[in-house]
Amino acid sequence: MGDDILLLLVYVLLSGVFLVMTITINKRMKNGYKIKDAPKYRLFNGTENIRGTIMLMVFFTLFVIGYWGVKHYLRIQPPSIAKIDMALQKDPLLFALKEEEPETYQKFLIFMKKIADNDIKSLSNEQLQQQFSQWMLQEMNSVFRKRLLHASNATLHQYVTALLKELEYLEIFGSDQCFLVIFPDSKDVQPNAELFRKATVFSDMEKAKIALLREKNMQMQSAVSKDETNVVLTQVYKNLLQHYGEKVSLLTTPENAKSVEERTFLCDAYIEIYKALNDPTDPVKMASMRQMLLND
Repeated sequence: MGDDILLLLVYVLLSGVFLVMTITINKRMKNGYKIKDAPKYRLFNGTENIRGTIMLMVFFTLFVIGYWGVKHYLRIQPPSIAKIDMALQKDPLLFALKEEEPETYQKFLIFMKKIADNDIKSLSNEQLQQQFSQWMLQEMNSVFRKRLLHASNATLHQYVTALLKELEYLEIFGSDQCFLVIFPDSKDVQPNAELFRKATVFSDMEKAKIALLREKNMQMQSAVSKDETNVVLTQVYKNLLQHYGEKVSLLTTPENAKSVEERTFLCDAYIEIYKALNDPTDPVKMASMRQMLLND
């Protein structure tokens, strides 16, 4: 709003300046620009309509030049943090993040402001989208890890269902982006912002994350013992060993997965694990799911 008012005031000021200039030009055309030695040039020699038309053309030209100049100047100025905040609040997930995790949101707001200050043009290019996706994967991952520990089984089931749809969608286009979701700290893979956006829409992941942020009855899920979850996870591991053989060793050393084949295996294996454990009616499986997601 502040920039809009400034723009309006500058336009009014420019209009006044240009009006004075065009009136001055008009007077000169009347008094000093008459062609004395060439009567055939009647353009400046007494035709009021033509002179008025020229005056309007000059005024319009000057105004357009001034309008473009002021608007261009304001456009290249970095937006204020308040304006960035207002823009971010249009995103439902970031709106929920601000209300439920204000410290994390503030970090993101400062991150966006630094980008804007360094290069205003980057606010709409692919580089910013990649940085945004990387931040969402890393910073938001820590928020959700904390909340998954205390979330109800119903909310956890909603989140994992969306996660499975997201992973399966991403794997259609290759294993790298799927791998990055499972291992967001990986430095070997750059996020594909456009593909992540489509996967989020396809999987309803945003709704699941908002539900996780909005859940109020957060409490430690401690009814299941570690021994019980270990029994379930051991059986899952045996099933994977029977299916994939010695490749399952990559589950404990995912940083060694460099090839497309190895990353594809990890994506497939984690999808199988999540499907096997995503049963909201079985508290032991859901506790095991938490253990898997939190790498506990």
